[in-house]
Amino acid sequence: MKVLVSLSNYWELERAYREAAGPYAENVTVTPLLFKDSRITTKQITRLMAFSEADGSVPLYMEVLSRIVRDMALEGTPFALSRLEKLLKAQALNSGQTSMLNMRLDLLKGFLVSGAKGLRNGKARFPPITDSKVDVLLTPPGTLTIIDLSDDAVSASTACVLFEICLGFFKTIDHKGGFVIALDEAHKFIDKSAQAADLTNSLTTTIREQRHTGARIIVATQEPTISASLLDLCSVSIVHRFTSPAWFNAIRDHLGAASSLTTKLEAQEKLFQDIIQLQQGESFVFSPSSYLYFETSVDGGDPVPRKLGHSILKMKTRKRRGQDAGKSRLANKGAELPDLLAHLRT
Repeated sequence: MKVLVSLSNYWELERAYREAAGPYAENVTVTPLLFKDSRITTKQITRLMAFSEADGSVPLYMEVLSRIVRDMALEGTPFALSRLEKLLKAQALNSGQTSMLNMRLDLLKGFLVSGAKGLRNGKARFPPITDSKVDVLLTPPGTLTIIDLSDDAVSASTACVLFEICLGFFKTIDHKGGFVIALDEAHKFIDKSAQAADLTNSLTTTIREQRHTGARIIVATQEPTISASLLDLCSVSIVHRFTSPAWFNAIRDHLGAASSLTTKLEAQEKLFQDIIQLQQGESFVFSPSSYLYFETSVDGGDPVPRKLGHSILKMKTRKRRGQDAGKSRLANKGAELPDLLAHLRT
C-alpha cells in the first residue's frame, strides 16, 4: 500500500497509518504527494496557485506569470520551476506585486518535488522528499494507492486539482488487468467550484472510455446531489437509508427504477418509505443492465437469464472484516465495547 499525503500534514498522517497498520506497517509507505515539474500542465499551474479568473479582475503579476507560462509551453519543452522563477525575476514588478507573487509561488512549490526542497526551514525535521527524477505516482501492479488529502491547509478546490492530475496520470499507464478508481466521501471536495466541475468532467469522460482504459469508477458520497452527470452514468447504484425528500428527488430524476417514467406516484411514495425503514447494512440496488434472475423458457428448455431492468433489488451487505471488526470511531469511548460484543454475538 502506498499512501500519498499533503506535505504539510505528512507527520500526522504517517503516524496514523503506521499505527493503523500495526504488524503490517512494513507493507505501508507514506509519501508526500509531490509531482515532477513535467507532470503538470499550464492550466494546472495557475490552479495550484489558488488562482481563477472567475475570482474577478486579474492582478498584473498573475497576467505576467500566465504569459510566461504560455511562452514556456510554446517552446515545446517540459515545464521547469527553476526556469519559471528565473524568468519572473527578470520582470519589472514592484515590491508589493513581488510579495503577492511569491505567496502564490510558495503554494505551487508545496506540490512540486523541485519546489518543496526549497521550503525547508533550517535544521527542523522535514518530510522525506524523493528525488526529482522519481515519479511517486508510479506503482507496481497489485499496489493499493491512497491519495489522502486530509489537511486543513488543502482546500476542496485544490484537492480537486490534485485528484484530476493523478487521474490523468493513471489513465495513461498500460494497466494489464485494469484498475479501480474509488472516491470516498466525495461530497467533501466535489462542490460547486470550477475545479470540482473540471474533476467531474474528467470522471465522466473516464466512465465513458472505461472499455478503452480498463478503469472502473466507484464513488461513495453522503450527498447524492454532487453531480447529476455522475448519477446518469452509474451502471450500479447502491442506496442506503436516508430521510431527506430532496435526496429522494435526486435519485428519482436519475435512476430509472425510481423515475415517474416507470413507476406510479404510489409506488414512488412506497419506495421512499422503504428507504427510510432500511436497517443498518441494508440497501436498494439499482442496476438495469445486471443479470440477476432466471426465467423459464417458453419451450421448456434451460432457464433464460433476465436483467434487473426497472426492478429494484434489496441487498444485505456482508459483515465487515478487518482488524477493527468494522466498528466506527465513536465520541463515547464506553460505547465501543457493547457494540463490539453485539457484533461478535451476531
